[in-house]
Amino acid sequence: AGGGIAYGWYFIYYRLSPTVAESLSKLLSRPVEIGEVEAVSFSSLRFGESVIPPTENASETATVSAIEVDFTLFQLLTQQTLELDVTLIKPDIQVKQTVTGEWITTELTEQPPGFLEIKLNTLDAEDANIALSPRNQAGNLQPPVKFTLPEFNSQFLEDNQRIPFQLNNLSVVNGEGNVDIKGESRPEAEEVDLKVTTDQLAIGELARLVTSPVDILAGTLALDAEVNLSLDGNLPTFQGTANLNNVTAKVEQLSQPFTNTNAAIRLAEQDIIFEDFKTKLGDVSAIAQGKINLKTGYDLNAEIQPTAIANLLTAADLAAS
Repeated sequence: AGGGIAYGWYFIYYRLSPTVAESLSKLLSRPVEIGEVEAVSFSSLRFGESVIPPTENASETATVSAIEVDFTLFQLLTQQTLELDVTLIKPDIQVKQTVTGEWITTELTEQPPGFLEIKLNTLDAEDANIALSPRNQAGNLQPPVKFTLPEFNSQFLEDNQRIPFQLNNLSVVNGEGNVDIKGESRPEAEEVDLKVTTDQLAIGELARLVTSPVDILAGTLALDAEVNLSLDGNLPTFQGTANLNNVTAKVEQLSQPFTNTNAAIRLAEQDIIFEDFKTKLGDVSAIAQGKINLKTGYDLNAEIQPTAIANLLTAADLAAS
């Protein structure tokens, strides 16, 4: 027994770090630089600063201040299996959108079992900083949209075919409001279920992540919705409600922005239903009702409030081409 414990200690201290690094590199199909061992016990390890460096074909990079790994030594000694509970401390993640519009290019590669089977049981993160650099319609990289994420939790179940996860208090740096996301990813089915809630989330900066003919400059969003995302190209479905408040938006063809835009929205399957929509273009006020279907397009009825002809002509003035 003493020899087994001595071997376990030797393995933890001298071999676990390179073994985990090699396993992660193979899993991600890219290099992973695990830091030096800073602390060790019979049930945990702490690695120093670790890096997923940039590569020619990967859009994501990450630097982690420390990695804490919890495990069961008895399982290692008796089954040659390590189920790891991993916590990333202060990860700094940078993602650049590709020219084809993708955000995540790293793919998990299933590995054949070796002499030691390493399984990821949980993956958590604390005090994360995230920077997403979008591309404009011309394909040029733009300054990043920066987020803070105090807490992220995930589990890997049924041979990684079910991955429940939770993001708490995700917020845009220097922006108002936050987002809570609870979901489950099912890689084999290529589906992700999400429960998303926000309360007066400032969307001006956030809107830069979406390529659209409408440039949202300011305003807030309150959202309570369940979303099913398909990773095989099919359109998403959703259920819930949303409210837009005091949104200012610009359309390139018009010289003036839309202002004081407020809307009560219901989400039903693939319908975005506007139950109360009000906006202003210059001095012209308008209201609208109807829906946008992700498959069939627009079915909206708009009504312009009584206004002077001069105001209508000013509002309709097109931007110089």
